[in-house]
Amino acid sequence: MMKKIIALIVLSILAPLFIWAQGFTISGTNLVDANGNNFIIKGINLPLSWFVTDVNNNIANIKKNTGINCARIVVNVSTPDASWQACVQNCINNNIIPMVELHDVTGNNTPSELNRMALYWASKSAYFTQPAIAKYILINIANEWSDWYMSATATGAVSRVTWRDAYITAVKTLRDAGIKTTLVCDAAGYGQDNKAQTILTYAKAVQASDPLHNCLFSIHMYCEWAKGGNSTVATDLPAVRNAGIPIIVGEFGWQENIANLCDIDEVGIINTCEANGIGWIAWSWKGNGSTEAFLDLSADWAGTSLNTWGQTVVNGANGTKTGVVASVFTTTTNPTPTVNIAAPANNSSSCYGTSIIINANPTITTGSISKVDFYDGTTLLGSDNTSPYSYTWVSPSTGAHTIGVIATSAANIASTKVTETITVNAIPAIPTVTTPINYMQNTTAVALTATGTALKWFTVATGGTVLTASPIPTTSVVGTTNYYVSQTLNTCESARSTIAVIVTAATTQKVSLKVGWNYIGCPISGSTPIAKALSSIWSNVQIVKNLDAFYSSANAPALNSLTTVEWGKGYMIKVTTACDLDWIVQ
Repeated sequence: MMKKIIALIVLSILAPLFIWAQGFTISGTNLVDANGNNFIIKGINLPLSWFVTDVNNNIANIKKNTGINCARIVVNVSTPDASWQACVQNCINNNIIPMVELHDVTGNNTPSELNRMALYWASKSAYFTQPAIAKYILINIANEWSDWYMSATATGAVSRVTWRDAYITAVKTLRDAGIKTTLVCDAAGYGQDNKAQTILTYAKAVQASDPLHNCLFSIHMYCEWAKGGNSTVATDLPAVRNAGIPIIVGEFGWQENIANLCDIDEVGIINTCEANGIGWIAWSWKGNGSTEAFLDLSADWAGTSLNTWGQTVVNGANGTKTGVVASVFTTTTNPTPTVNIAAPANNSSSCYGTSIIINANPTITTGSISKVDFYDGTTLLGSDNTSPYSYTWVSPSTGAHTIGVIATSAANIASTKVTETITVNAIPAIPTVTTPINYMQNTTAVALTATGTALKWFTVATGGTVLTASPIPTTSVVGTTNYYVSQTLNTCESARSTIAVIVTAATTQKVSLKVGWNYIGCPISGSTPIAKALSSIWSNVQIVKNLDAFYSSANAPALNSLTTVEWGKGYMIKVTTACDLDWIVQ
């Protein structure tokens, strides 16, 4: 918002923090304190720059009468270090998270001016990196840098890319100075950013440029976000968080000017923030100029006489008195997380070529988990920073492995490494088989055989259903049929061997017989029942004999000693009529 106040203009922007090793950080869209707990800001803007004594003398009173958990402290480069640093300390002493901001370049579009603010804070790095300060501090780089035209689309407007690039430079300046705390970046267009388009388009690029990924973005809600304005609080504000961007409302009022031309839904802003876990900071405690005095939350510096606007902010259903004090003030130690391996089971085994999914269950009494690291022995396999925590290990080598997991909290406290042993077994060789196997059509086949362990038989090369027993091939149809067999060792199944069963058609040998006695030789392999072997002329057969046995069609069956014919032997056969004998050679 373009502030038209002479005596005071206030700070804007709340700071999502992702403190370095000892302070605030950003986890996803959440601001997390040094104990690893989410922190949702419910605070007010303090006009320290113009009212040093009044503000510093009343921090304890303000805390007592409002219950705020965060204060955005307005500073100018001309504000003495001792003054704003005393305000920071007073806030810490009263369990208030201090967020400092520079008000010098409000509405300025020059990138070098934004970086001048960053250089100012960078020059104070020795102060900000003290453990006693770093644990609590948030830095709002500059109030409302960029004017209306940077968030516009009209001809001649300053490109929003300027906002992106300027903040990337400013963030780098602060990180290069060793400042690791959460940095708050005000949106374009005096912080109001029509429908949050600049934030939605470019905030992630700014965050990605930060090696600590520790930036919080701030929108100021005045006329642009008024009832009937271009931007809708109930939908456009949650859309930013739903896009994965950490956001706060760094300033807002109940109207923008004395004529009340912009009716701002202050209760709707607070309730929308409450419903979506978004922090907010109301503008402002006291000291606004005569034309903006309606924005004073309190009629006195101690806060014993709240204005109507102040009653809404402090005592409303979701006001500052419902805020939760940052756990860095209530918890003295950071708990150590614990973790266990949910899968695979200890001493379990798998087969080579199969991916192993390692599932970990970390727990922590207070705070949150920032990541789980997964190990093979001492080798880091990978990390997961979102629940449920798992790692997919693709095709680990054969042999025994000691897998391990370590959970780390948002406060950078690591658990004890938990390990278990698993074994990756080799895939066995395929079974030994004889192939092909040949049969003549309609002959009797025997069950197939293979050499291996725990054989499984199939009728398809892959997939399919395991046969209940070794298959016996069918020989009724001429052709080739493939059967498949695998073996299993240490629960690992081999690839399948193929057995080709080839069924060929029987060949016929024709012998012309005359009436009476004939001499024939048997070309059929093995031993064949006499009636089957001579089936083509059986109705004409009277007598069949050789040196060892005799058959007569006139005899009762019990009197015939010749019942089969044998391959390679000769037989005398007497037929009643001339005929052709068809030997079926199999």
